[in-house]
Amino acid sequence: MAKGGTKTAEQTAQQTEISAQNQQGQANAEQGQAYGALMPQIQSMLQPGGNPAVTAATMGALGSSFGSAKQNVMDTAARTNNGASTNASLDKLALGQGAATAQAAANNVMSQQNQATGLLSKLFGQTSTNANDALGQRTNANNSYINGVKSGGQVIGPIIKALGGGAAGAAGAEGAGG
Repeated sequence: MAKGGTKTAEQTAQQTEISAQNQQGQANAEQGQAYGALMPQIQSMLQPGGNPAVTAATMGALGSSFGSAKQNVMDTAARTNNGASTNASLDKLALGQGAATAQAAANNVMSQQNQATGLLSKLFGQTSTNANDALGQRTNANNSYINGVKSGGQVIGPIIKALGGGAAGAAGAEGAGG
């Protein structure tokens, strides 16, 4: 009976180990797919200037609003036939545009890099979580096996004691040889 209990515990532990290995393999494959899909995007976001396409779109919208203001200054000068303050107004607009563009670019790059950091955290956090789960299952499989062996010994021990001295010596010799 003890051998059967030990064998069952061993088979259960092996099946749990195989299941843990399969889950770890699946987690590694999913991590590889996520890495392949996300890494090019993450790398472009981590460039010193951020993703050039996103930065260009931001700067285009900003340039458009300053272009409109510049045109208003020029239209006012033409309408009033007074260009005395036009250069000063255009200089002031250029200064404002430069400051706004620099701030928008910095905010844009910072936002992209924060997003990239978050994606990296999720990408690699997923892998470590799955690896820890697989390790936990392997530990449980080992504990299951150990408990099965211990419970097998607890079953046979009282039987040997109940049989008495002569049978106990024979059973002990059989257990030591098997």
